[in-house]
Amino acid sequence: MNTSQLPFDAAYIFGCGLAGLKLRQRLLENNIRFLGFIDSYTPSALRISDVKFTENTPVLVSASEGARKIGPQLEQAGARFYLLQEMARAFPQLDCYDRMAGLAQDYDEHSAQYESLKGKFADEVSERIFDDMVMLRSKPLHDYEIFHRLRTPERQYELPELLALPELFTLPFVDCGAFTGDSAQRYLELRSQITNTPPDQTLARCTCWSPIP
Repeated sequence: MNTSQLPFDAAYIFGCGLAGLKLRQRLLENNIRFLGFIDSYTPSALRISDVKFTENTPVLVSASEGARKIGPQLEQAGARFYLLQEMARAFPQLDCYDRMAGLAQDYDEHSAQYESLKGKFADEVSERIFDDMVMLRSKPLHDYEIFHRLRTPERQYELPELLALPELFTLPFVDCGAFTGDSAQRYLELRSQITNTPPDQTLARCTCWSPIP
């Protein structure tokens, strides 16, 4: 791939989860030197206080909660950083989840339908949620607080019923409102933990839809 489009030749990754591992692979594929994982909870990872940040060594934040929790800490430490979705838009060769760039593509292809629905909802809450959904698709996302406004107070991505009934893991997974695929990702992580197999080898069939207007 053409690395001339990337304004750096080395980078840290914040987050040691599945997204972080995939992002590290993208760095290697693009001949970008991987400087190490930064994480607040993983003992073997660096902490923000361990790193002397420079303009030429940015931090790529692999967690979707980047702006709400991680971004302010990195900003205070003087780090140059990129959040998951803005990074996917600016540097598509580093996109470790096609669904992030897919949000922008969805808006580009269906913008007329989205815009035609604005102002047609019966209540203020529905109108606000729809506006947030459009914002996620129509512009680079610098404020991940939108994600948290969209989510319900329940811990919907923990899927506790799966922990109580592990036999459910033998069934196909179907999500009719997949949005960015968060539920499917969490499902695969839980299934991997319970079945003690790699996430990419744990599921026979997974079907996700996210309806368009």
